[in-house]
Amino acid sequence: MQAMHNYFGHGSPAPLPLPLRSEDQIIATWQNPGNPVVSICCATYNHAIYLKDALHGFLSQETNFPFEIVVRDDASTDGTGEIIRDYVSRYPHIVRAVSETENQFSRGVRPLHVWPSLAKGEFVALCEGDDYWIHSEKLQKQVELLRSYPYAVMSVANTLAYRQEGGQLHFVRTWGAHDKVLQGFEEVKCHYFHTSTLVIRRMILSEVVTKYFDGQSIFGDTALQAILVSYGPFALFPEFVSIYRETGHGIWSSLNRSAQLQGEINVSKKLARLLSGKYRKHQEGKLCALYRLKFLEAKKNGHATEWISLLPHLIKCGVLEISSSAKRFLKRRLGLIRRNS
Repeated sequence: MQAMHNYFGHGSPAPLPLPLRSEDQIIATWQNPGNPVVSICCATYNHAIYLKDALHGFLSQETNFPFEIVVRDDASTDGTGEIIRDYVSRYPHIVRAVSETENQFSRGVRPLHVWPSLAKGEFVALCEGDDYWIHSEKLQKQVELLRSYPYAVMSVANTLAYRQEGGQLHFVRTWGAHDKVLQGFEEVKCHYFHTSTLVIRRMILSEVVTKYFDGQSIFGDTALQAILVSYGPFALFPEFVSIYRETGHGIWSSLNRSAQLQGEINVSKKLARLLSGKYRKHQEGKLCALYRLKFLEAKKNGHATEWISLLPHLIKCGVLEISSSAKRFLKRRLGLIRRNS
């Protein structure tokens, strides 16, 4: 069994993808072959140069239960489809391909929207095609945790983030926690668990997607975790299990800081409307902090229209106090700037 017990820091080389095993070797350890217990759901789009690492991480999993790998290609144009078909032919009882003929992301369809209907397992494990797993017992340990804590909605673990520059991976940071097995709302507020570590109960995922994501124009693992923790705690496997590869071409990493802040603001605004109680209150507080960061950045960059437009939000949050006369002046000033821009 290969496991990652040691800490990785600056200067540490990225752990290599795990060695590949044959289909017969994988199935030989399954005690009750049949319907998959876990569906590994992998979203891909133009990941040809990285996808093999992801697939090797999935196929290296040593479990006593059956699992399936569902790879959904969103109409890639770089040869990703050919790689998927090759692995389907070599692992016909494990790997299943879902190939879109037209890009669905551009139409507003996110992978999270389709996973509940595509997955057959009791649990859904997520990992995108440019990230990869480095722990051969990841699935086994996380499923054991979910069996031990039936009220936990999902299992999470720790991640190493590396920046891809040419053919080299450079360490950026770690994500996760080490403090306690059950991560409740107070703990989850303080930690971030990367998508590549999540193993979620499929029935809960299906309910969350239907209730909160369909038709809401809301997506992303941050929103998903904020909603899931309102259903119950997360069970933590406190080891490094995956590599998050920052390529600069991803949906999030390709955005500049201003666009990222606006994206976070949009998500928190929607969550503040959708959630209730302490979960809503947390999003409202987070929203105020994000508005403040956005305001400071706009002022720093000299974007007068933007920072003036943010003042009402800061006043509402109680971050900034301002007189009635000043409010009227700023309102007139903002109108003038907009007319002249």
